[in-house]
Amino acid sequence: MENLLHKKLEISSSLRLNSFALTVEHKKMLELDEIACGGGAVTVGGEGELKWQNELNESNKDFFKYSDGIFLNYNWTDETLQKSLQNAGVRKHDVYVGVDVFGRGCFGGGGFNCDLAMEKVRKFDLSAAIFGHGWTHETKQETESFHERELLFWSKLKPYLYTNVLVVDKTLNTTFNNGYGKFQYENGRKVENAVHYNLSKQSIQTNSTHEFEYEDGFNGTGCLKLRQSEQNKDHILLLTHVKVQKEFKLTIATKCSTTYDYSISVLYESEGPQEQKHKFILKKEEKTNDNELQDFSSTIIYEPEYSNASHKQHKKLIWFKDTWDVRVFNICPKYKGFVTQIRMTFASETLDLLLGELKIVTDV
Repeated sequence: MENLLHKKLEISSSLRLNSFALTVEHKKMLELDEIACGGGAVTVGGEGELKWQNELNESNKDFFKYSDGIFLNYNWTDETLQKSLQNAGVRKHDVYVGVDVFGRGCFGGGGFNCDLAMEKVRKFDLSAAIFGHGWTHETKQETESFHERELLFWSKLKPYLYTNVLVVDKTLNTTFNNGYGKFQYENGRKVENAVHYNLSKQSIQTNSTHEFEYEDGFNGTGCLKLRQSEQNKDHILLLTHVKVQKEFKLTIATKCSTTYDYSISVLYESEGPQEQKHKFILKKEEKTNDNELQDFSSTIIYEPEYSNASHKQHKKLIWFKDTWDVRVFNICPKYKGFVTQIRMTFASETLDLLLGELKIVTDV
C-alpha cells in the first residue's frame, strides 16, 4: 500500500492532503478502497465498518503518515492519550485531540469546563481540535448575553492556547473591529444608526481576551474595552514582528471615564552588536527622560458638549473624561530591529478604558 500511495501522490501533484481528512474524491483519485479517514473516524476493510478513533493506532497510522495531521475523537482517556503520544513520536503536535464543547463523553463534560480537557491534553504535549464551539450561542438562554458567554468561554481556554505573532512589513493599523455592530463611527463621531454585519471588515484583534464596546467607537462599529481590576493591571495588546530600519511612530486613540492613569510599553529587539532587548514606556501624563523618545502631539478629535459646565470645567472634562484622545509617539532606536510586543499597564485599581485605534508606521 505504501508503494501505491507514493506512486499516486507523485502522479497527482495537485493533490495535497493538508485538510486532515481523505474525502470521497481523494479516495477515488488515489484508487484506495481500504482507507477513508475523517476527523476522528476511520473506515477499515472492504465492508466499510465505521469506528470512531480516540487514539493514534494501527488502524489510522498510514493515513497519519501521509497527511499533515489527524483529528481524534473526543472520548479519549489518559491511556489513549499516552498511546497517541508514543505512536506519534516526533510528530506529537500533529495529533489533534478532540475536545467536544457539547460534552458527549468528553473529559470535563464540555461547556465552560472545556478548560479541564484542554489542561489534560496539554499535559501530554499534544495539540487539540475543538468541536462544536457554537455551543455558546446555540444553548444560551434569552436572558443571557452571547458576547459575555463567548468571552468567558475563550478566556478560560486562553492559558492552553498558542498565540500567533503578527508579522508586518511597514504598517500595522487596527481599530479592533469584529465586523458587526449597531452603529458606525468615524473619528469618534457616530455617523450612522444602523446594524452592520460584514465579517470582511474585521480588524486585527488583540492577543488577549477583552470585551468589545458597541455603544461607542472611534472608527468602524465599536472599540475595545479594557476593564481594570486589582488582579489585572497589565494588558498585552499585540505580539508582533514589525521590522524597523531607523524609526517608527505609534498612534493610539483612547477614551476614559476617569483621569488617564496608564502607560504604554513597546518591547523592541535590536539587531545591534549584542542583539539587545529594549522597553520604551510611553506615558500619557508625563514625558520620559529617554532621549530616544519624543511625544509628538496630542489631538482631541471629538469634544462632547457639557451644557452645565463652566468654561474652565469644560476644558478639564474634555482633557480627562469622556473624549477620544489621540496620541502620537516617535521612537528612534539606536539599532535596526523589530517591535515584538505592545502592552498597556494601569496604575489605578479601578479603571475602564476604551481603545479605538492602534497604529505603527515604520521609517516614515
